[in-house]
Amino acid sequence: MYHPDVETAPPLATGNTWVKFPTWFWIQEPLSEIFASSDQDLGNIRVTLRATLELVEFTFGEAVIRCAPDELQPFIEGESHPVDDVGPCHHRPLEVADLDVGARLAYRVEQRTSTRDYSTHAWRHGSWQAHPVNLLDIERVVAPFAVRELLALNVID
Repeated sequence: MYHPDVETAPPLATGNTWVKFPTWFWIQEPLSEIFASSDQDLGNIRVTLRATLELVEFTFGEAVIRCAPDELQPFIEGESHPVDDVGPCHHRPLEVADLDVGARLAYRVEQRTSTRDYSTHAWRHGSWQAHPVNLLDIERVVAPFAVRELLALNVID
């Protein structure tokens, strides 16, 4: 089973972020497509399933941050500025709270049937069609995260 690696900046390992400070969200190396195939016993019918990543939703307490796969922008230590470079997948909490962080990846599921007359012949592939399941959700609650108030900031000149 695929377990997406949810990342944040500030990192989840610190266990907290600050009021009005942007918290970045992304998935580390998300699976954009997943394939699975099964052949019928005689070897002349094959059904292939394709799941394509359509949407990623991050939960930050009650807030839901919806992102397209191409909007997942990782924070790169030493290169990304936490405020100036923030991408679309972020949230600025407005009050002190203890929240759960999670993610839901929504995949569109399609199927294709392929046939061949004999097991030694080439496959004739049908077109991709919506699978009866149509959507596959992978959900993950990652960790509790605390939103704290920033009381002081020292700037060294």
